[in-house]
Amino acid sequence: MGWIRAGPAGSGGPRPIPSVAGDERYQAWWARYLRAAASPSMGRGALGLNTELDIRHLLARVAVPALVIHRTNEQWVDVGNSRYLAAHIDGAQLIEASGVDHRPWLGDADEILNAIETFLTGTTARPRSRRYSTGAEALSRREREVVTLTVAGESAPAIAAALFLSERTVESHLARAYAKLGVRSKPELARRAAQLGLAHDLP
Repeated sequence: MGWIRAGPAGSGGPRPIPSVAGDERYQAWWARYLRAAASPSMGRGALGLNTELDIRHLLARVAVPALVIHRTNEQWVDVGNSRYLAAHIDGAQLIEASGVDHRPWLGDADEILNAIETFLTGTTARPRSRRYSTGAEALSRREREVVTLTVAGESAPAIAAALFLSERTVESHLARAYAKLGVRSKPELARRAAQLGLAHDLP
């Protein structure tokens, strides 16, 4: 089975994510997120491991309700893989969603979330907004805490100790906050935080 589709000629990698291929803000956020999440060697190792995994012999042993979601025309992993999973897991439900993006939070994320919510609860209860959010209101509670402490001059190790997190997790939260606030440096972050009133979160 072909697990990953071929990329553009000579690229040696998967095709770019179509819906945000020209979105510089998203691309900058994604690059920061990847750098914060793993080193280049760790990333290559994880991708290599994914391509080598084969759990076909375990599918018949799955004895719980299973939902398999795959965008039919996505540009990274061939939908045939998900069709195979659903066909070999007893009672599995397969939903082939619309769109061409591999990452579920891009494109019509509502379609993916609604499918999961309906599978788990039998209904969809909450309206959702399209696309990913930006701005101060898009920050999670933890991202807001990390921003507040960063603006106060705390280092990543100090923030990690204060919030009982790893330094890598702090860096990941900060990278996401940078993207949501549209900044690229700590001075820009401090100015943006002041404009948005985030500095008021300081104890």
